[in-house]
Order: sequence, then structure tokens, then C-alpha cells
Amino acid sequence: MRTQVERRRGSNWLLGVALWCASLLPAGTSTAQETLSDWEFTVTPYLWMTGFGMETRGVGPIPSRDIDVDFGQVFDHLNFAFEANVEARKDRFVATFDFNYFDLSASEGLSGPVFTKVALDMTGILSSATVGYQAIASDPVSMDVFGGAQLFSVDTDLAMRGGGSPSTSDKKTFVDPVIGLRGRVRLGEDFFLDGIGSIGGFGVDSQITYQLFGGVGWQASDSIALRAGYRHFYIEQEGGKLIKSVTMTGPIIGASFRF
Repeated sequence: MRTQVERRRGSNWLLGVALWCASLLPAGTSTAQETLSDWEFTVTPYLWMTGFGMETRGVGPIPSRDIDVDFGQVFDHLNFAFEANVEARKDRFVATFDFNYFDLSASEGLSGPVFTKVALDMTGILSSATVGYQAIASDPVSMDVFGGAQLFSVDTDLAMRGGGSPSTSDKKTFVDPVIGLRGRVRLGEDFFLDGIGSIGGFGVDSQITYQLFGGVGWQASDSIALRAGYRHFYIEQEGGKLIKSVTMTGPIIGASFRF
């Protein structure tokens, strides 16, 4: 049977261990918070009011055709879209993920004796994931070099009206390497200029693809910035059933939230 002194010693030992473990918790929590605070995350939902152009090849009775919709008509042809960008930075390391889903439709009258109208329905995803390094980190200019992968997946239905109303469809997914530059110039305390340029493809999946973006931003607060600019995207393939090239171009607006 344990004596009262032994029981007291045992309880003191357990209390000491508990206090020692408890003393570790704040230090561990603080270290985790400091490690997390080293990362800076920026989430930017945006609206790309893109027009689009498509160059198609002749398929069977359907002749080759260039289809163009100006961005001023985008809301007449846009069925649905979702667009967002996520950026993570730590020291000079940067990683980005950009996602763009679109659902577009358009039709155009024809003057030919056989076909009276061409109708296009197109849904697709334009997405990229890159990692980079901030090669220039001075005030007021900074610049990142980056590389990664770009995915462009498009599902196209093309139909002619008149002359038996032939139709065709094509679904194609391109996964291409891309490299590029991303720069920023600060204009005083609250305003800045942004620019991004990338090029890729190199015959891996598409023959060539490139994007250009230029814009201006206003730092509304330490964690919120409003941005507007213009974005241009182009992709071209050598072979393929229907699609030869796709162009998407137009103004873009968004808001960035930094955490």
C-alpha cells in the first residue's frame, strides 16, 4: 500500500510533467503562426469581358470559316463564366494558379446560296500553374520570372443552317509548357502598373500559345486592391479536326484580397 508521502510525490511528478507540456504549447503555436505568416496569399476573382475569334478548317461539307465576336458584344454571347487567380509568395519565391471557365455561343448570317447561317457553341477551360522567382525586388520596380504548365480545353459545336444543315463537333485539350515575365511599377503610394507576358507550346501539344496582360491598380487598403486592364490570349495547332486557332481578347476587371 502506498503511503501518503508517496502519493503526494507521485501527484507532484504528474503535475510537473503537465506543466512542462503546457509550457510547450504557446511556443509551438507561436512558431507555427510565424511560419505561416512568412507566406503571403492573394486571391483575385475577376471578370474577363473577352471577345473571341476562331479559325476553323473545312470538315466535310462545312467550309473553313473565321468567326469573330467583339468584346463589346460579349454579354450577348456569354452564357456563363467563372474566373479567379491565386498567388502565394514567400521571400522571393512565388507560385500562381489561374482558372478561367467560359461558355459562349454565337451565330452569323451567310450570303452564300447554300448555307444561310453558321452557329457556334463553345465551352472551355483556360488554366495555368506556375512557379517563379522575383529577379528584381526594388522600389518602385519588381519583376518575376516564371515557368509552368498551361491547360486549354475547348469543346466546340459548329453547325450550318440551310443545305441540309450539316454540323460537326470537336473537343481538344492542350497541355503546354509556358515561360514568362511578370512585372509591377509602383506609382506613388496607392497606384501601380502591372504587366504579364508568357509564351509556350513549342510544338509539345499546341504549335504556339501566348498571353499578354497590361493593367493599372489602386491599393484601396493594406489587404485590398482594385485592378483593371486588358488581356490577350492566342493558341494555334498544326493538326486537328476542326480548330486551327483560337483568340480571346478584351478588358478585365478584378479585386485582389491579400491574406
